[in-house]
Amino acid sequence: ERVEDKVYTDKTASISGVQYRYTNSVPIIVGAKYYPHTNNDMLMPYVGAGLGTTYTNRATDFGLYRITTNTWQFCLRPELGVRIKGPSGMDVLVGGKYYANFNNDELDGQSFLSLNVGFIFHTGH
Repeated sequence: ERVEDKVYTDKTASISGVQYRYTNSVPIIVGAKYYPHTNNDMLMPYVGAGLGTTYTNRATDFGLYRITTNTWQFCLRPELGVRIKGPSGMDVLVGGKYYANFNNDELDGQSFLSLNVGFIFHTGH
C-alpha cells in the first residue's frame, strides 16, 4: 500500500513522508472439517475450524529507510464451504476461511479472509 505524507510513530521517533507498506504472513494451523449429513449426493456442505499461530513480517519503507516488525501471533480460523462431487473421481471444494490473529506486544491483531477453490482426486472405492 502506498500512503501519502503520513506520520509514522515508533516508540519515541516520528517520521513523515510517503510510505510503502508491506505485510507478509505465514499461518501454521491445525484444522478439522465437519460434514453434516444431507440427502443430497452431489453437494456436501461443511464447517471447519483451525487453531495455531501466524508469523507476520510487516515493513514500512520511507525512501532509504525501512521499519520492520517480525512477530508470531495466536490465530483462530473458522471456515465454511461445500464439496461438490464430480464424475470420474474428481470433486471440487469451494470455501472461505477467516484468519483472526490476536494482538501481542509487538503488533495489533491482523485479520485476513481467503476464498479457496480446490480439487480432490480419488478412486471410486
